[in-house]
Amino acid sequence: MNGERRGWPRWMGRWSMLVCVWVLVARLPAHAATAVTSWSWYAEAEQATVESPMAIGWDGAASACGYVTSPLHEQGGATLVFSVPSSGDYWLWARGMGLELYQNSFWVSVDGGAAIKFEIPPFGGSWTWGWEAVHPAHEPVVPYSLSAGAHTITFGARESRA
Repeated sequence: MNGERRGWPRWMGRWSMLVCVWVLVARLPAHAATAVTSWSWYAEAEQATVESPMAIGWDGAASACGYVTSPLHEQGGATLVFSVPSSGDYWLWARGMGLELYQNSFWVSVDGGAAIKFEIPPFGGSWTWGWEAVHPAHEPVVPYSLSAGAHTITFGARESRA
């Protein structure tokens, strides 16, 4: 891994579009004072089931060279399926990059539940790649309570080129 931010892997690169590249699901031990995982799963965005007009794009600067984006506001999505080994609280992380303040957000839904507005902030004062915990915009980061077994996470287009 090429570095760490808040204890999670990151890869820095520049891109011309807002993208969601990696999703990481991790379970933290109840006694953990730092971000040490007892279990984790990750997937690249290009492994998702993609709903048009969201599409998969390729570029060497992206993690594993892929990303997803939608050219249209509020249209398209990318869904990943994952399984957790036991019931508990899990933290969802996404690696992404926004172009600017009005091209930096997705709708995110877990298991078909109510979608939250998820914003990817600038990292280090720049619109560049970074890891961010998946949480409602302008609200505290809290874990998702998941039962053992299969789950879905869907990133829906909110802003064009997201």
